[in-house]
Amino acid sequence: TNAAGTEAFPNVRGISRSLSNGLQIGGPHPGDGNLISGNTETGLHALRPYRPGDDTRLVHWKTSARLGELVVKEAEDEEGSTVCLVVEEPAPGTPADAIEADLSLAASVAHLALRRGARVELVTAGDSSGVGEGEAHLDRILRVLALYTVPDRPRSVAAGRGGDREIRVRLGAA
Repeated sequence: TNAAGTEAFPNVRGISRSLSNGLQIGGPHPGDGNLISGNTETGLHALRPYRPGDDTRLVHWKTSARLGELVVKEAEDEEGSTVCLVVEEPAPGTPADAIEADLSLAASVAHLALRRGARVELVTAGDSSGVGEGEAHLDRILRVLALYTVPDRPRSVAAGRGGDREIRVRLGAA
């Protein structure tokens, strides 16, 4: 809330292609962390050995020829995935402009995930948007971020309801 008493939503901005490609939003992937690499524009996650019953249209012929065995392209299912976006408290003394920039980053990541068809929950130490999807839910997320106030001491963030992917944004850590 600004000095006039109105809500000022964080800016939603485009995310760089390299970061966007690192935010693989979809089903669970073995061994991944908060950010993993992959081609999210096409939904392609990985190559894996062919299993009987796999669609032969998914065979990656160039790699299969090089390896001498059939491998298939494994697509991730972005529709219906759930992303838990956790906003972690800033360290004491973090400049307000750094916090504001990271709140905008969190808004931008939520917007990207929702645009890719994921359900999103935003969790802060003091609030949660709940799990949802679409433009109305993006407004709820932006409202939670707009109402965020920096505490005197960092608080711990309760875990969200869970999801296929958890992405953490530490305010002022950049």
